[in-house]
Amino acid sequence: MADIPTFTYFPAPLANDCMRLEPGTCPCCQEFRPHLYVGDMYHQEEHEEVCLWCISDGRAAKQWGATFNSACDAPSGFSESILDIITKRTPGYMSWQGPNWLFSSNDAMVFTGEVNGKALLKENNKSKIAACLHALRQWHGNWPEESLNQIGISTDPAVYLFQDRDTGAYRAYADRP
Repeated sequence: MADIPTFTYFPAPLANDCMRLEPGTCPCCQEFRPHLYVGDMYHQEEHEEVCLWCISDGRAAKQWGATFNSACDAPSGFSESILDIITKRTPGYMSWQGPNWLFSSNDAMVFTGEVNGKALLKENNKSKIAACLHALRQWHGNWPEESLNQIGISTDPAVYLFQDRDTGAYRAYADRP
């Protein structure tokens, strides 16, 4: 597979169902690419896909006014340059209500992926489990740990895991249709 741009806050965009893994011509740069982004994109044009290169270098944001993620949870007074990277230069992840990015007090968090509860319980990483349970309990009250095995990719609810670049701490976002 061809090299793709590096995204600081989304290291594995090809593994998160936001890509059409078939070649095609990007409507923004007109380049033939091995795959195109088909995730959430809010813009003024009528295009449903764009290449990762046009997201990474900000061309889609500049040419179409495109944004790819919500930064509504960013702390007040947060760095505009980081908000710009998250909203305009980072692909979104596939979710029910649109990609809502999580933030620490001084940086955007890294999206590590959508949670498969059975794999999470098998891994037995207490920090990840605690983050997922916290997100689910905020949304649905008392969510027992053993019920995490009901969480899967695109399930209702779905859980999206993020990691702090400085501390390594995990936080999660729960979502449903």
